[in-house]
Amino acid sequence: MKMRAAAAAARTFKGADFIIAHLLRLAMLILFVGWMLFWFLRPLKLRVKPWLTFISKTSTSYFGMAGSINILLSAPIFLVAILGSIYLHITRNQHEQTIKPKRKKQRVSLWTYPIFTGGPLGTVTGGDLCILLILVGVVVWSLSFYIVNGLHGVNHSKLPPGVKLWELQCVIIAQFLGLVGTLCLAFLFFPVTRGSVLLQLLNTSFEISVKYHIWIANVAMAILTAHGMSYLLIWGATNDLPEEVRSWNKIGFSNIAGEIALLAGLIIWLTSIKSIRQRFFEVFYYTHHLYLIFIVFFAMHVGDVIFSLALPGIFLFLLDRYLRFLQSRKTVDVISARKLSSNMVHLVIAKHPSLVYNPTSIILLNLPVISRLEWHPFSIVSTSSSHSDRLSVLIKCQQGWTKKLDNFLDCLSSMESPLHLQAAIEGPYGPASSDFLRYDALILIGGGSGIAPMLSILTETLHQHNIKNENHVPSEILLIWSVKKAEELCILNLISPSIICPNYSGLLKLEVQAFVTRAESPDAEMAELDIEEMASPTETCFNNYEIKEGKSKEADACMGSVSSITSINNTLWQAAIVAFALLGYLLLTGLLNHLYIYPLDHNTYTAYPWWSRGLLAIFCMSVGIVIFGGLVYVIWNRDQTNKVCKSTEEKYETQTRDTIQELQKDTILSRCSIHYRQRPDLQDMIGKFSMKMGGKSVGVIACGPETMQRGVASACRHHTSFLGHKSSVALDFHSITYNL
Repeated sequence: MKMRAAAAAARTFKGADFIIAHLLRLAMLILFVGWMLFWFLRPLKLRVKPWLTFISKTSTSYFGMAGSINILLSAPIFLVAILGSIYLHITRNQHEQTIKPKRKKQRVSLWTYPIFTGGPLGTVTGGDLCILLILVGVVVWSLSFYIVNGLHGVNHSKLPPGVKLWELQCVIIAQFLGLVGTLCLAFLFFPVTRGSVLLQLLNTSFEISVKYHIWIANVAMAILTAHGMSYLLIWGATNDLPEEVRSWNKIGFSNIAGEIALLAGLIIWLTSIKSIRQRFFEVFYYTHHLYLIFIVFFAMHVGDVIFSLALPGIFLFLLDRYLRFLQSRKTVDVISARKLSSNMVHLVIAKHPSLVYNPTSIILLNLPVISRLEWHPFSIVSTSSSHSDRLSVLIKCQQGWTKKLDNFLDCLSSMESPLHLQAAIEGPYGPASSDFLRYDALILIGGGSGIAPMLSILTETLHQHNIKNENHVPSEILLIWSVKKAEELCILNLISPSIICPNYSGLLKLEVQAFVTRAESPDAEMAELDIEEMASPTETCFNNYEIKEGKSKEADACMGSVSSITSINNTLWQAAIVAFALLGYLLLTGLLNHLYIYPLDHNTYTAYPWWSRGLLAIFCMSVGIVIFGGLVYVIWNRDQTNKVCKSTEEKYETQTRDTIQELQKDTILSRCSIHYRQRPDLQDMIGKFSMKMGGKSVGVIACGPETMQRGVASACRHHTSFLGHKSSVALDFHSITYNL
């Protein structure tokens, strides 16, 4: 009876969670749609009396006119961030309670369907096109409506004394260019808020959404540059250039602050040009830190009211940046480093057992012994479900920082005493769920180091089969990998399917095709592909860790392991930190306005300097993030430290040493068909696989050079059928890129 009652209570709890999750999703949808509609309808409010009435009734002595803007533009986004964190927590719990997700239906997804595979924008899917059209629509609509209505009725009879008609028209156009540029800034920072709940709600990650940031930034800087140049031309034509350029207005816009902000933005924009970014990445990276100068002087230029238009994106971005800073201050232990024959390094890093991430996630890695300033992104090869106490990355040693790492490991190989090697980590960052598990089959295509995320997907699929997951798991995988040299194939020895899932051959049909593009035949040393030798690369252990049969045993518990408050299993903590940081900002803003600004100005905006209002907004936001948000981080960090950290015993670690050595021979490389001096015919291979999988859903995931990804996208578009026949196939294209 007690067991039945407990089961009934569990079902009731699940049902309540299901209802709450749907209510939260509906609330977030309403808030987001309302927020977007306001941006479309805002130009219409210029001449609408209710808009002015709302401003007058909501402008209090605590928040002024900026409070009215925040009610309409900031509150919806902050509510979505907080409610979204709770929603993700509930839905994750539902997944852990084996509530089965629906199997991926055999139908074409317009969101992932490649619409364009060429041109300056690269591969553009239906989802990308939708976002692009919304951005262009908002900008064009707002700019055209503002300018047309602003110029309407302007004639010689209404000119101020000494002002020419064209001067007034140019000033009106320049003002509205600045306003629409601010609109772009409202969207600019969302895609690059790496640990953002908003990205998790969209099940995307920042390295994928960074292209949206690039699009928005190009539009924003083009408009803001036109805004600044318009004023320079007007001042030059009226002989006011020297005076206006040096003006720092007490009431109104501060010209000097705007010029500094625009100059910082132009430097960032110019160093972000693709050719400069690729050839001089460090220049691009460090000049991007001028965003702090841009934000501060932008706020001083426009004041707190207009700054409120862009507040949500800037606030969440700076909060995320602060959390990244706190995480990067903590050093973590490097367990071991394997030097592979392909000039690759397999780095294993200690991970807190509570840290959860999904396949295809990345980390930003810094090794202080190499450089304290350089941070580099790497895809995580391991998965948190199969390795609870560590994560691993692959690093290709070519030049610069990676070459220094290679030389450093060479020096260590001759040392007898173990070295205590530590690293600093930001992340992991990745999708909020493993949607690829819902497909009937997967085509994984990697080029060069693009094999890393594919190995994490393959490992997770094997693990899900091993634990006999009742949810839908792909039953067939085609792995296509293109490399330059045959020696790079040794990476495939890092994963042994038989160790992860002993009976995988009856559960998963795995086909591996490798293409070596710069070799006619195997080298003499690799003529027989000595798998045992390739599976035992040079390995260096650190930090008093002992590596045995794939298991790491740590001496100092989990004090030096990776943990992150922005991981997908800490969404309630993320809700708390957003709420407390926002509370601190509102409290300090309200007190300063009520006790200091309002007695002088009375919300007339004619007594207290605008630039000072903007600077105070930045100050209050910083205090809210650092003090109030930092308090939540301290509590979370203490909670993590107090947790018992023990290395998880993997199922395969109970096997004998002889058994493991035998299973290690069954690596992915041993099952691989190798083609020398060939490139994969993606059109043909994807076409044949899609015909074989007729009537089923197939996920196509590509990671590699841009030309390869365009080829994959083109093949998916060619072989995808919209007719919906039973024999047709739906190819869902997913691109993974780390070109920041």
